[in-house]
Amino acid sequence: MHDLLKRQQPQIGLPGTRAAGTRTINGSSTLYHNLASYKATHTFTNVKWDTPSCCYPTSGTLSTVLTGSRTGNVSMAFTTTCGQANFIDTDATSTPITLTQCN
Repeated sequence: MHDLLKRQQPQIGLPGTRAAGTRTINGSSTLYHNLASYKATHTFTNVKWDTPSCCYPTSGTLSTVLTGSRTGNVSMAFTTTCGQANFIDTDATSTPITLTQCN
């Protein structure tokens, strides 16, 4: 069977707990899309869950570098408002977004 996606072992640290409001993520992971021939390298920078009552990060940034058949940089900056972030697309357009999935 042909794998469409291949993942590299992530280099991500997850200290603390979300329930205590002390979790911070730093590190990177890489996803390879074999069918579409591109690679996405994700970097988590100080992505924090500061508020135990909010299941979303409330600060920090997730940046992605696309190489191969798709190229460019995208990022998402989490805001202090629970469930809100700013998405910056490959053309540098910034769009406020509402996050909809939470665990």
